[in-house]
Amino acid sequence: MKKTLLLAFALFATTSLFAQSKVKEGTAKYKIDYDLDAEAQEMKAMLPTDLTIYFKGDKYAAETSGGMMDQKAVTDMKTQETTILMDMMGNKVAMKITKEDIEKEKNKGNKPKVEITSDTKDIAGFKCTKAIVKSDEGTNVEIWFTKDIAVNNAFKEGYDGIDGLMMEYSVPQKMFTMKMTCTEVKPGTVDDKIFEIPSDYKLMTKDELMKMSGGGH
Repeated sequence: MKKTLLLAFALFATTSLFAQSKVKEGTAKYKIDYDLDAEAQEMKAMLPTDLTIYFKGDKYAAETSGGMMDQKAVTDMKTQETTILMDMMGNKVAMKITKEDIEKEKNKGNKPKVEITSDTKDIAGFKCTKAIVKSDEGTNVEIWFTKDIAVNNAFKEGYDGIDGLMMEYSVPQKMFTMKMTCTEVKPGTVDDKIFEIPSDYKLMTKDELMKMSGGGH
């Protein structure tokens, strides 16, 4: 359960995007690659292999597939809330993250420094700019983003300056690093049902999920 909870928070990190530009509604598909520590190799079959992002106006959803658990994060810009849905072999759990929760996290420690470079490259048919995010721990994360896709999200989570959809980026975890690379963007109508929260998911707080996973406080 601890491992699946780590994936939930990693998925939430992928929702930290904000942009205003050309493509305003559609779907973006990503492949997920992993750099795993030796002790984490056994986890490989459990991990998701694909990420799909749906965007429409004030709504945004990120959904993973593959591995042993389906996950989805749905964000409502108007309420500034994200709900993470986890289906763990039929055990359906939802966790809501509010604006207040995000503000608390932002106040912990120093914000990472973001350097926007002049480097550009094409990813899935879109011109992307390279950014380097530097943490106080000395970790550098390379992010390629485009301003040509409109994704309005409530949470920038400290990545000030990355004003666009992240098309290629990594999410470091304790035992592994997830790398997302966009392979296709399809402009077009997105069904509103994509952003609905199913009634058969049990809503839990972050603390409750941590207790279930044996993490406690």
